Amino acid sequence: MVKARSLVVAALLGSLGPLLAACERRAPISTLEDASATVAPRDGANAKTSCDDVRKKLETAVRDARRKSPDALVALHVTRCPSFLVSVGASKLDVSRPFRMASVAKTTVATLALRAVARGALSLDAPLERHEAFAARYPELRKTTLRSLLRHTSGLFPYEKDPNFLAWQKEPPSLRRPDELLARALSHGPRPHTNAPWTYANTNYLGVALLLESVTGLPLDTQLQNELILPEGLVHTHPERGDEDLVPSFDVSDREKTRAHHPSWLFGAGDLVTNLEDLVRWTRRYGTGAVIPAPLRTEWLRTTPTDDEGVAYGLGVFVTNGDASGGLGEARSHAGDVAGLHLEAVYFVALDAAIVAITNRDGGDPEALVLAAARTVER
Repeated sequence: MVKARSLVVAALLGSLGPLLAACERRAPISTLEDASATVAPRDGANAKTSCDDVRKKLETAVRDARRKSPDALVALHVTRCPSFLVSVGASKLDVSRPFRMASVAKTTVATLALRAVARGALSLDAPLERHEAFAARYPELRKTTLRSLLRHTSGLFPYEKDPNFLAWQKEPPSLRRPDELLARALSHGPRPHTNAPWTYANTNYLGVALLLESVTGLPLDTQLQNELILPEGLVHTHPERGDEDLVPSFDVSDREKTRAHHPSWLFGAGDLVTNLEDLVRWTRRYGTGAVIPAPLRTEWLRTTPTDDEGVAYGLGVFVTNGDASGGLGEARSHAGDVAGLHLEAVYFVALDAAIVAITNRDGGDPEALVLAAARTVER
């Protein structure tokens, strides 16, 4: 099930060594001494001496990381060095293969919402009843606000914890309409409001997606394509169709779970497919705030506490400091989990580094890989 995860504490760093990776262009893959690890360098990259040192750390880290995450994909982008994609493990996962973006896709929905605010089509703090068509269709959401939805402080019940939804997961995956998902959440109290205690729920981003469709008159997929995917050059990113050759994912007993969830179950909350190249590119663009309207960047990073010490949540972004970010300063991130696939997409502000880590088995530890990768470029 898709859920949020904070970065793991810095204590994990001692047992993992540094790890690095990232990409801008696909290129022939060179093999490290350990045949289970491969690195894809950026086209035409002429690394400086300092970057050569980082690469050496990478090669050591990849071998070390295999013992902790048997199969993983990792990407790192720093402006001072070439970029790399790394595949670790006996399965030799293809670094160009698509995978589900899971809850990291919430960053794209948050971006659309903030741009709608900048245009005056939406307000962060006005009750949603001001949008008459939306309020008429979803009267239970009339008194909540966009900010509360984006920040998970609406009090909405997580539909992913509803008994009926859990029962669906035991059946062959089938289409579920957004209204059906919302109805499962609204069958539980209390009624949504504003400034409730932080509770992570896919329901909030389902609500944002429905609001965006109502206000713009356009399907969410069209908005994503026109405003983000095409302008940002995310050529491998699109709503999941169901026919993609996805990175396989497994449970702890090695039973395959890749198609255990229907993409409609994650509408607005994680129904995109991407690949490592696109996701590390997006992580930098989102983490730096480059895709967020300038007048709203302060609001984007205005956070509320979460259940984890040192971890707060803004408008579609986790903001971590202290031990929660490995002592590496402010980190802006989002995590995603779906059907055995576990992702972390993180931008470290002080390092100016965008890092993505993906494991494809339950029990995998992408957070530790991210922190280890960050150590390779620590200044």
